Amino acid sequence: MRKVAVLLITILFAFCSASCGEDTTQQAKDEFSQYYNGKNEVVVTLLKYLYFEEYTLNIYDVCKGYRKQIFHEDKMYVLANVAVDNGYRIEVYTCDLYGKNLTLVYSKFLAIDRPDACYAHGKNFYIQYKKAGVYVVDKYNILTGIYENIYTGEYASIFDFAEEEPSRFNIEVDEEAFRENHGEFVITDLETGEKRVIDDEYLNNTIYIESMKKYGYWTVRAEVSNGHILLCYTIGAGDGWNYSYLIFEYDFENDTLEYKLLAFPYQKLNSNIFYVQ
Repeated sequence: MRKVAVLLITILFAFCSASCGEDTTQQAKDEFSQYYNGKNEVVVTLLKYLYFEEYTLNIYDVCKGYRKQIFHEDKMYVLANVAVDNGYRIEVYTCDLYGKNLTLVYSKFLAIDRPDACYAHGKNFYIQYKKAGVYVVDKYNILTGIYENIYTGEYASIFDFAEEEPSRFNIEVDEEAFRENHGEFVITDLETGEKRVIDDEYLNNTIYIESMKKYGYWTVRAEVSNGHILLCYTIGAGDGWNYSYLIFEYDFENDTLEYKLLAFPYQKLNSNIFYVQ
């Protein structure tokens, strides 16, 4: 019980430092920047904001009518809906990761009031709308450049049509922040059945542990994005209003962990993590 109480006090103290007046956002960024490899390989997205290691991008400043984005090979593909006479125009653009060199790659006019929903998953954009009282779902693939109708009929959720990308790995996340081991990730190779555990014992043998201990750290979530395993922690740093995302890439073959990003979006909910290469 004494160890648990000490841990609880340590965690509360770490978060209190961020919420009781001291803004440690830049201090933490400076601390972890020593591990940065100089490449913008990972991004946290939250509504209109894209958080990279070196900068934050407001995508509304990049593309009028922005709805969704997809990352592929150092490019960003942006789906936009633009109101025009007697309908809407669906537009797809490409640009670099700084929002520069915006180029239109596809455009389609739809004689509708407005799209009901848009969704991005894998390499596809999905657009749902109603026409003549019938529900329609269209799909645009960024690799093939093909726009096609995939559903017409009674109401159905746009999310039902997303094509799942098979993953080689399954990741279980222990999010119990008040446990002595700060949580853990259990990663299973579904092809071989081999398991790896990323916990305090593992982290103690990495170059990052002293920086993580300085602020306190706890497991949050994990993603497999473009075939890359991304492990996300939160740390006891910030301004009391933002939320920290400390992200590493885990290499299953070599059993190594590499720092990718420390971002401070303004909330935890509705965020996404992508490997952009």
